[in-house]
Amino acid sequence: MRSIELALIYETERNDHLDPRDKIKYGQEINSIFENLSKNEKIKESLEKDIHTFNSSSKDTLIEALQLNKQRLEIQIGNNNRFIKYSNEQKAMFNIEIETAISEIETAQKEIKTIREKYLRKAVI
Repeated sequence: MRSIELALIYETERNDHLDPRDKIKYGQEINSIFENLSKNEKIKESLEKDIHTFNSSSKDTLIEALQLNKQRLEIQIGNNNRFIKYSNEQKAMFNIEIETAISEIETAQKEIKTIREKYLRKAVI
């Protein structure tokens, strides 16, 4: 989880315009999103790697890493459907797990954007 921790620190630090108390609250809110995502094994498997990929080169590490993670999961659905050794029921179960993970990622992306907007408005006021 080291890459995720670094990305969260970077995310918090890039908001120098925030009041120090708001900066802490902002970091806690973003962190809770990633704690929730980490509970899903399908997401956790590659999220660390995805964040590490973008951590040094991106303006928006968190959103881009989540997007890459979502794309990996979508590919996994296609791969699951091609495997002959699984029954249709097994394929459906795998796909439901993956679709749930994708939905969690999409929700997290929206939550991050909402949190950013909330704190940006606070900083402007």
